[in-house]
Amino acid sequence: MGEALEIAKVLVAPTTKLIEMVGQAIGTAYEPRQKRKLADATAYEISVIGEAMRNAADVPIVYDKNGVVINSEDFNRLMQRTGTRLALQEATKQLNIENIIDNAYEILEKEEKCSDDPVEQGWINRFFDSVAGISDEDLQNLWGKVLAGEIKQPNSYSLRTLDTLKNISKHEAELFQKIAPFILERNSSFFLPSSNELLEKYNIAYRDIMILDECGLINSGGFVSLNLSVSNTKPEFMYNKTKLVMVYGTKSDENVISIGEFELTRAGKELFALLDSIPNDEYVVDFADEVEKENHGSVKISIYQINSIEEAQINYQLTALHTFPINSEEK
Repeated sequence: MGEALEIAKVLVAPTTKLIEMVGQAIGTAYEPRQKRKLADATAYEISVIGEAMRNAADVPIVYDKNGVVINSEDFNRLMQRTGTRLALQEATKQLNIENIIDNAYEILEKEEKCSDDPVEQGWINRFFDSVAGISDEDLQNLWGKVLAGEIKQPNSYSLRTLDTLKNISKHEAELFQKIAPFILERNSSFFLPSSNELLEKYNIAYRDIMILDECGLINSGGFVSLNLSVSNTKPEFMYNKTKLVMVYGTKSDENVISIGEFELTRAGKELFALLDSIPNDEYVVDFADEVEKENHGSVKISIYQINSIEEAQINYQLTALHTFPINSEEK
């Protein structure tokens, strides 16, 4: 009799999803930066309020037999200045929040689609509670990337990561950016090789590692090693964005080699993915050379150029850029 109709599932545009979420979270409609002058207006408001605070005089306070006495007229002025201070604080928080939303919007503008799964309310609450006090521009950019990433794919960033990022200073973020070019990945694990020689050569101090450990971004304690089981037919590999390091054993029997590492925490992994870092190619060559020398005679290591990485599938050039030991092809 009737005809069943299949309703197509409409994908929500990433920017639309952001605007709807922000409206629910902060209770006001959001307009993109290019469509408004709110940031400039708010900045002006802050400067005016700040000037009023600087011009305010102290309230005369008298102590007599009746205790502390404040003239009612002076008390009213005090209350006005108190209101001004609170208004300044809230205006600053609002400006911080809107700057971060603007950063996320600009990222999502370049995306055509995203997951239609909703962002969890608990995550939204934690996020906006965390960002109100973030005034540094670089950190605001990082928070904007977190928000955009969570909009595109909910559950990309844990609550623990939000708490970790909230407590990171600009200096600590710069330290993390400093080690980023030297991070390698294996089986979804991200690590910084702990070789003292390499750390010293590339100006990475152990105190920097300790600071990042205290931040909750990297594990520096203990003697943690990456164990690779290799043979001449069964390789193991590590990689960054541009280079693949392939490790073979020299015998048919499997041989286990160990590489010291400082592994990134979950928060470290999630934030590392947001950094615009360029891998250090020279470091990768030095790393492969050192691993071969420490296991001389038992391994052969080759470095390849990566063409692309898509969903854990690595496409790379078949001709090696470097091979260690250097004369291994003649043996």
